[in-house]
Amino acid sequence: MLKLLGYTDYYKQVQNNDQEALIQLLYAFKKGMTDELKAEIVAKGTNPALIEKIVAYAHQLKEADTTQENLKKSTIAISDEAITAFNQIYNEIIGICKIASNYYLNDPLKKSMFTFSNVVATMNAASKTTAEA
Repeated sequence: MLKLLGYTDYYKQVQNNDQEALIQLLYAFKKGMTDELKAEIVAKGTNPALIEKIVAYAHQLKEADTTQENLKKSTIAISDEAITAFNQIYNEIIGICKIASNYYLNDPLKKSMFTFSNVVATMNAASKTTAEA
């Protein structure tokens, strides 16, 4: 039964988080789950809806895997040049924040405006507002 449902071939790989093995296991389970086997398993106390749910996951996971692979191919990789530019922007902002934070040392409200995490949060909030408009 374990061989018929794919467990002997794929289960160890699935335990190691192998996505392809999980898809193969689910398809083997779907293919091996005959009406007779299902009746035998249900007779031992397994909910038939659970079996149907597992069978349905085979197709859903395969579609998700296909979508994931397509996104991997179409996602733009960040170039070394872009990473260098991002790092330069970060260094400039962090430098400004340090200077302003020291300048406003005795004014906690203004000082907090120049904390790097607050600057980023403000930029994100502004970005969301612009996107919603």
